[in-house]
Amino acid sequence: MKILLSVFVFFLLIVLQRKVYQHIWKKHLGVTVSFVTPFAVAGERTELEEVIENKKWFPLPVLRVKFSLNRGLVFEGNENVTRSDRLYKNDIFSVMPYMRITRKHSFLCEQRGLYTVDSLGLSSSDLLMSKTFVETVPEHAKLTVYPSKADMKRLLPVFSQMMGQRQMKALLSDPFSFAGIREYAPTDPMKNINWKATAKTGELKVNTYDSTRALETRILLDLGSDTEWIDNGVREEAIRIAGTLFSLFVEKGVVCSLYTNGKDVVSAETSSVSGGATATHVRMAKEVLARIDLKKEWIPAESLTEQLGKDKDVQYVVITSCENTVSLCHDSGAEGVTAFYLHRPDSDKMPETEGISLVNWEVRYG
Repeated sequence: MKILLSVFVFFLLIVLQRKVYQHIWKKHLGVTVSFVTPFAVAGERTELEEVIENKKWFPLPVLRVKFSLNRGLVFEGNENVTRSDRLYKNDIFSVMPYMRITRKHSFLCEQRGLYTVDSLGLSSSDLLMSKTFVETVPEHAKLTVYPSKADMKRLLPVFSQMMGQRQMKALLSDPFSFAGIREYAPTDPMKNINWKATAKTGELKVNTYDSTRALETRILLDLGSDTEWIDNGVREEAIRIAGTLFSLFVEKGVVCSLYTNGKDVVSAETSSVSGGATATHVRMAKEVLARIDLKKEWIPAESLTEQLGKDKDVQYVVITSCENTVSLCHDSGAEGVTAFYLHRPDSDKMPETEGISLVNWEVRYG
């Protein structure tokens, strides 16, 4: 009889503690996952932080925290990480009463992109681990990985050439900006003679004007393809060039804008950055480029090239791997267009195209 009673009490205790844990295991339990920085650059290392807080008397002998991320981050040692269509992280904790646990995971940002943790899968058990309890809670962790820089040794000479073209264009006088009056020189056009000042002084005088044209550099990033086979390595290089050029122009105080026919990973719409020359504009451009989803179908290049020539005070930079887009640049008749044509080492270069400055850019990696 005593044995039966002992067995009954034992099973009663099992059931009771199971019921208690089922009711209270997630109460006063805080679990958060966050990135230590909101943004990083491809090729850099940063960290993800998990914080567990158990603010009650009851311990949690086993607490599993599961979440997933887009591929493109490489965790150090790949501990508790499974890689398939996504990257799955599964960490195990033993949490005592009124305990706070902070665990940091170092990882490499292998690819640009937007990485989010939208929910956490929590699971625990009773003291005897006879039953598992599961809960899903929302999370809002986000990391934006900006594209890395393009090859500066190759890009800087081209950039210097574009800056020179820009300065030559800026030297054109603005007839609406009067600067003053000076004596006539043989090279001055007759239309600049100030006849009133000439009559007053008895010597030929001419009006002078300031060069005040606020030239904008507009980067047009075409991520389309001439063929059915799409080389994402080439398109990633195009994104790197666009981001690096945007930063270089702004560093020189140049008003710069960005337009692309690639689509945003969340909104599935094309994005752009209006003209500006501040650090905020650079961050906005990097954000747009980081969020481009190459899996989504792009908008035809005509949506970009139709801008060419509409504004005389704009210097255009077109970045593409499509011969057709370069042809559209030529057909537009716009002045001051620099076209980067990206190609692999085993592909042919494009011949010089009249009316535009063509840069044949060999993509050597990616």
